[in-house]
Amino acid sequence: MPRSLGESDLLAALADRYDHQSARTVLQEAVLACDLAERREFTPAEVSRIAWWLQQQGDRAQPAASALLELVGRASGPEPGVFGDGEDGEPDDPDWQPLSEGEVRAFFQQVAEAAVAVAVGKSDKRNPD
Repeated sequence: MPRSLGESDLLAALADRYDHQSARTVLQEAVLACDLAERREFTPAEVSRIAWWLQQQGDRAQPAASALLELVGRASGPEPGVFGDGEDGEPDDPDWQPLSEGEVRAFFQQVAEAAVAVAVGKSDKRNPD
């Protein structure tokens, strides 16, 4: 379950881009621009809105927006594993087996060969010799 983020969390993230006083000013402007009532706690969705607003302010604000989005990611909790059910870490599919190193190499070899074949095939179509 996502946790709420305190104003101090947001200010610490904004401090990656701004000094302390500037971070306070930017946060106040963002809260007003996003129509969020001034408060001490924010939901991850509200912080995402603030990050979106920052992103719209130009390239120089990108590091601050990125820092806020990283903060949201940490607050949202860990992502469940691709093959795990999130509870015991075991694969959901009982037939799932890890690939051997040889099988992995063979798979990527086939992918590489297919990519080369497609690239060569496309280049032959451009040059009808």
